[in-house]
Amino acid sequence: MNRLILFVLLFSFVFNSVGFSGQMYTATDENGNLIMSDQPITEEQKREAEKKQKQSQEKPTLILERSEPKPKPQETISKLVAIEKNEVENPFPPDRKVVIASDSNNGLALLECAYQVGKSRIGMPEYLITIRVQNNFTKGIKLIQGGVVFKDLLGADLFRIGIDPDLRIEAGKEIIDKGVYSVGFMVKDQRMLKMSPTDVFAEMKLRKIVFFDNSIQDFK
Repeated sequence: MNRLILFVLLFSFVFNSVGFSGQMYTATDENGNLIMSDQPITEEQKREAEKKQKQSQEKPTLILERSEPKPKPQETISKLVAIEKNEVENPFPPDRKVVIASDSNNGLALLECAYQVGKSRIGMPEYLITIRVQNNFTKGIKLIQGGVVFKDLLGADLFRIGIDPDLRIEAGKEIIDKGVYSVGFMVKDQRMLKMSPTDVFAEMKLRKIVFFDNSIQDFK
């Protein structure tokens, strides 16, 4: 009897559920999930769902813009060009040129020499020296052993520098070489600090030269 009553009640529940459920409506959201409802889906809801689905499928595009360096102001560029041009055209200003000794015009001739006084990072004095030399030999030079001696008008030594040994000079060509030289604590080294370059002699002193063909010229 109890089983019969339970069966009748269950049958009534299913019948009522089906009878009153009405028509079912389905739709798909932006994530692709199926949605079921007993309420009809309006056109506006469909459009909104399609819009969200389209937006979710679109991927943002990353645009990389190349960063170009900002050009220097024309005035600054003009000044830099003027300075570089002046240094190239006149590396030996008259107020910095020294007198060239007559016996410096040998096979490797010292044509011009100029110096100015500067200071190192720690405030010590130093000489900024520029020389122009010419190879009057018929062969190119690839190795130099020698230097330049600075003297006062009476012939007393003031300062000595060594020439870059690895200067390569073609036959008949000339080259400009620059260097920075620390001033020693000896009195004679410091005399040029107070002297005018026009009161200083410069003389080329050579020991040996090696040519392109490996032949050696000895000046001893």
